[in-house]
Amino acid sequence: MEAARKVLADDACAPFDVPALRDALGKAKQDAEQTIDTVTVDTVRSQGFDAAAKEKAAALLRSFRDYIELNKDEIAALQILYSRPFRQRLTE
Repeated sequence: MEAARKVLADDACAPFDVPALRDALGKAKQDAEQTIDTVTVDTVRSQGFDAAAKEKAAALLRSFRDYIELNKDEIAALQILYSRPFRQRLTE
């Protein structure tokens, strides 16, 4: 039993005996790591109203309202379809 365990463990570890693979795994781990700074204290440099952000939000809202207005028939149909219980919905 012990000999079989050793053979299986050696077979499972064999791919990691390749230095290039170990280097690639180490580099992948390093690339994926993220350092989170919990020590440094942030300071506010400025505060105030951003007119560009307000205009961007208003433009997004106008765009969404236009989409709703142009597609209200399809949206109403989907609301009717999805308001049915799951078992009564249309299927393929």
